[in-house]
Amino acid sequence: MKLVLIQHAEAVSEDIDPRRPLSEAGRKQAARMESFLSRLGLGPCRLYHSGKLRAAQTAEYAVRAAGVASAAVYDCIGPNDQISPCIGLISPVEDDIIIVGHMPFLGKLASFLLASDEKLPIIDFSNGSPCILERIGSRYTLHAYVRNDYC
Repeated sequence: MKLVLIQHAEAVSEDIDPRRPLSEAGRKQAARMESFLSRLGLGPCRLYHSGKLRAAQTAEYAVRAAGVASAAVYDCIGPNDQISPCIGLISPVEDDIIIVGHMPFLGKLASFLLASDEKLPIIDFSNGSPCILERIGSRYTLHAYVRNDYC
């Protein structure tokens, strides 16, 4: 099972639009991410996002890349949410999963899955950059982290 963690693409500042949609640069990041994900060869896939506009818009690109009908909103993957509900969501799943979320949540989740310590900084997430973990048995390994500029 592959678990793809993606910090939403760049959003406009809250001063410009309090809803924080993707910026023009963010839409370009999301398009590069979509191109990369479409070449990844994911199996049957589930896709989740936080419900925040910037994550939902980024997830639309991932939906097309993964060939799924839609992304589901999972309200426990916001920026400052605890990781334990998400671990409960992904643990029993055998399908590949894409989660489009936020920092610091994604960093904590990746650190816990890779090193059993959410406080240990392992991945330096950046907007629209896929982090691909692979679960074999109950262990996760870092399969790849591709900064958006290289997608």
